[in-house]
Amino acid sequence: KKICPESRQGREPVNDSRIYLIPRSLLRLGSSFANSMTNATINISLAPGDYGSFPNNLQSREYWTTYKGQDSSISSFRDNHKYMRLIFDGIHFNGSVRAHRGPGNATFTIMNVSNIIVKNSELFFPENIHLPEMNDTTAVLISFSSNITLTNVTVRNARTNIYFGSSSNIILEKSDVGYSWGDNLRIISSDNVVIDGNNIHDAKDRYGTGEHIDGITINADLPECNFPQPKNIIVKNNKLINNTGQNIFVWSNYIYCIGYIQNISITNNTIGNTTTIDNPNAQGYGNPLFMPVQFGSVKNFIFNQNTVYGTVAVRLESEGQLMNNLISGYLTYENTTNIIYEDYNLVKGFYAQPNTNRSVLGNFSLQSEVQFANVAAHDYRPVSPLSVCTMSSISGHVGALPCVGQQGNCEIKKAYWKIA
Repeated sequence: KKICPESRQGREPVNDSRIYLIPRSLLRLGSSFANSMTNATINISLAPGDYGSFPNNLQSREYWTTYKGQDSSISSFRDNHKYMRLIFDGIHFNGSVRAHRGPGNATFTIMNVSNIIVKNSELFFPENIHLPEMNDTTAVLISFSSNITLTNVTVRNARTNIYFGSSSNIILEKSDVGYSWGDNLRIISSDNVVIDGNNIHDAKDRYGTGEHIDGITINADLPECNFPQPKNIIVKNNKLINNTGQNIFVWSNYIYCIGYIQNISITNNTIGNTTTIDNPNAQGYGNPLFMPVQFGSVKNFIFNQNTVYGTVAVRLESEGQLMNNLISGYLTYENTTNIIYEDYNLVKGFYAQPNTNRSVLGNFSLQSEVQFANVAAHDYRPVSPLSVCTMSSISGHVGALPCVGQQGNCEIKKAYWKIA
């Protein structure tokens, strides 16, 4: 098979990817480019369809592959079977160029594209490079795109390590995202995003910008009122530790014109403490107050089966459900209405306005009868997992305590958690 077949009896040569474009051809051209153009930039421009062509000579900063859609091959933008799918497997990028969106630089940009998989790869912004005049330095920039999957990727060193902007059907899974000097992950004005089984850690304010420096930030994009609120976001089975600000920060901006963030599910995560003191003089919270998780003006959220070092704050007319969580600090409510609160949470204490305690359990100390995998690394998987109530073998999340609360007939000393 050839990329461009020979002419046949008066027919013009064609380059139809449905017949002649094979992965081996792409690999051969890519390898040739990589060997001859070290430290150069590759731009890949894609559009839905199954017709493809290659330029004969690959040059730095020129488009590597352009796919053009054929009307006859696309019945619907939701018909993914009619799309080609580009897979990046085992790539290593350590550098940055001017991004197509915003004033900053990016290491890896996906824009206006559908159906991309990036896996088993390392995407690093140059270490110790701070570009104050370029505020949006990003390692992985994904915007105005759909059906994008990042799996088993390692992302490092940018102001924002991963940015999902105005995109849909996005998956980040089994990945390590760390050492940003702004937010590790931003989910901005995006829909249908799944964050599953990742290690998101060590966001540090290395340059004194005074930002939140969060593990995960979820809110709307600028300019004001021009982009929708994010919605339908799932954050599950992750470990979020050593982030300076909030580990998870969900906040509705501009609700007067674009409404509220809705349908946020945060389940089965281990969420560490933070180093930022928020509202240190507030009565009822304790002093200082560290808030690993904050919801502000969020509707229909679910926060279940999480293990949290510190305080969970639910603010500003947020409405949602909290069940089966272990919270070492306070569960706080401020200016909330119609919040669905279920019992079964084991917490140090509750606080709500006015300054009265709702249900204080006191400064408790839980001593587990099982050994943890690696406490120093915040790995609280039991070595010999036993059900809190039934003593049967389980493999579920450490933080789930289904029998504590209204059904609390078990001894706390058998729980899978200990708080000094």
